[in-house]
Amino acid sequence: MNRVIALRMIGFSSARAVPALISMAFVAVLVRSLGARNYAYLSLATAIANTCATICSGWIAQGVLRYLPGRPERNKSVGGALRLAVILAVGATLASCLLGALVLLPPGVRWELAPGTCILSAVMMLQAVWMARVMVSGKSGVYAGSEIARSGAMLGLALLLGKLGGLELGTAVWVYIVSYLAAIGLLHAFEGKGRSAQQCAAEDGRSDYIRRAWLGRLWSFGSPMSFWLGIMVSLPLIDRAILISGIGATDAGINAASYDLFFRVASMLFGPVLMVLHPHIMRQINTGRRAMAARWVYGAFAAALVLSPLVALAVSFAAKPVAAMLGLSSGRIPFGVAFLLTLGGCLWQTALVAHKFLEMQRRTGLLLLCLVVSVGIHALLVMCLSPVYGSAGAASAAVCGACIYCVLTLACGHVKVTRGTQ
Repeated sequence: MNRVIALRMIGFSSARAVPALISMAFVAVLVRSLGARNYAYLSLATAIANTCATICSGWIAQGVLRYLPGRPERNKSVGGALRLAVILAVGATLASCLLGALVLLPPGVRWELAPGTCILSAVMMLQAVWMARVMVSGKSGVYAGSEIARSGAMLGLALLLGKLGGLELGTAVWVYIVSYLAAIGLLHAFEGKGRSAQQCAAEDGRSDYIRRAWLGRLWSFGSPMSFWLGIMVSLPLIDRAILISGIGATDAGINAASYDLFFRVASMLFGPVLMVLHPHIMRQINTGRRAMAARWVYGAFAAALVLSPLVALAVSFAAKPVAAMLGLSSGRIPFGVAFLLTLGGCLWQTALVAHKFLEMQRRTGLLLLCLVVSVGIHALLVMCLSPVYGSAGAASAAVCGACIYCVLTLACGHVKVTRGTQ
């Protein structure tokens, strides 16, 4: 079993590490081509798309990750419900993203970015559902190939358009769209569950009772997690919306680029561990081995808590090279800001382990409440600190928000999970 987990870890690590490195170059291309000001607007648009896609697809992905690991016989009965769920989620994604774009994008760029932002949100939603199925199947090679194809397509298109003089604010959104479509195409071609799920939908989806039962089951478990995920990924959306109006679009763009680079390091290092552990822990729960699941959670949280400040300290020495890569003067990304951004990213990844006990107990409503409180404090701190301390204030808010969430979820969920039944 440990060997299988190690191999999957390698696959998922490459799925994060290689795209992260490519994405760093992609951010540099965008900042150099568009300028920091336009990058702020573009990053706000992509944050809107990602937030809406996550809210509208999270209940499907989380339901799949909760109910399918260790229970392959469920694949047939759930097929029809998944197809209907995706159709409903696409419509909700488009509607919510259009509303978000009209409300949050500045008037000068609103209609240039809004159509592409809505389409981007829909393809992000579809990719998220595919990725959940790949995680259940443990096909880390397919996952890695899809992510590498997506990031490679983004960088390649950006370089091509930049060379031809066509990389502008409006076309940059379509670079994202094409890259996500490439990833979905690769998943559809190589992930065997794609065809089997369609066959199952045609075969077993004729039973309206089964379809409705599974749809309700996915929604009842996944809807709190869906909003939880949406609020979680809204952190950059909150920061960028506040900073653009608070410190100006240019400084907000530098902050956004720094966030996209340094936060991504935390995801690259900690994300693969969580991606492997989540279905493994749920498999232990689904098969009745709750004590084993608890031991995995304790070990993962302790390791992440120790490594977070060490990783942040090491990564922050890259502040000057990163500024040079973005075409900025060396002082535009201070050492302290790089440290706080990386530490915040690491702690938010650690928080995903801290809340596992509540997740095991299906107390997803309490999970959502803890996150609402934490992110609310985060937003308040950004509004209070950024006018005085700029990017350092926003980065400090991310660290505080993550710490508060860890404390709240551990305090609420630290019970003997070996008791009770699922």
